[in-house]
Amino acid sequence: MKNITLVLITLALVSCSNTKVSKISQNTNKSKENSLTIQNLNGNVRYLKTRNYEVIEKPGEIIKGALRGYSWNNTDSKYDETGNEIERNGYNKNGEIEYKSEYKYNDANKPIEMTLYNPEGEIKKINSYKRIFDTNGNRIELTTYDKNEKLISKEKFKFDASGNNIEKAQYSTGNQLDYKSKFKYDLQGNRIEFAYYDCSVMVECELKYNFLYKYDNEGNIIEEAQYNSSGELASMNNLKYEYDNKRNWIKRIKFKDSTPKEITVREIEYYNN
Repeated sequence: MKNITLVLITLALVSCSNTKVSKISQNTNKSKENSLTIQNLNGNVRYLKTRNYEVIEKPGEIIKGALRGYSWNNTDSKYDETGNEIERNGYNKNGEIEYKSEYKYNDANKPIEMTLYNPEGEIKKINSYKRIFDTNGNRIELTTYDKNEKLISKEKFKFDASGNNIEKAQYSTGNQLDYKSKFKYDLQGNRIEFAYYDCSVMVECELKYNFLYKYDNEGNIIEEAQYNSSGELASMNNLKYEYDNKRNWIKRIKFKDSTPKEITVREIEYYNN
């Protein structure tokens, strides 16, 4: 449950992990930023259903197989009319609910509270968030607390002149630096490089892996190359998409080293449809 909670916090705050097809650049108009803009969703989305499947490969076609068993990839999300995600349910490979999370926001569309429920509907976690901003409106510090105001984690951020998040540092409850991430961007504000450093056991942070990304015209990742700490290519992923009339992707096929590995299908409902 602890791992699920951490994943939900990350998703709610829409930090770098994401889901890797989210619009992960922070080079946006922050006054208009909401869950939809950060998640690279077009239109006034009301509901988003996402399911992640194994692949059955037949001659000349790729079809979906069994549901994959990761609850952070099998979700139902609801959004309010201002574009903020207010509820998310996660499901296992049997289609059974594993968690439910609810989010609250302030007047500036920033998440201030996340409540996590177990499958029986009992509250498991209530986390709140406090932020510090620089003079340009960039969030340079994010602190997460439990319902008793006990510190869970602290994150610190650095930005370039364009407002892109170029570094993120994660600290534990003892103010110990656990890990650091560094990012690079193209001229369109797409994050094209992500380097992850482990700082938990070393005197100096140690590079663990590095990702390089390429994007299509819709801002979705189409190529993802992972390199190990020695700079050797560890894996190469390619992603292909199908889109609806709002230019949101509704089907994604992920290939690893040219072999299809997973299919993700999304159903999207809009307000005023």
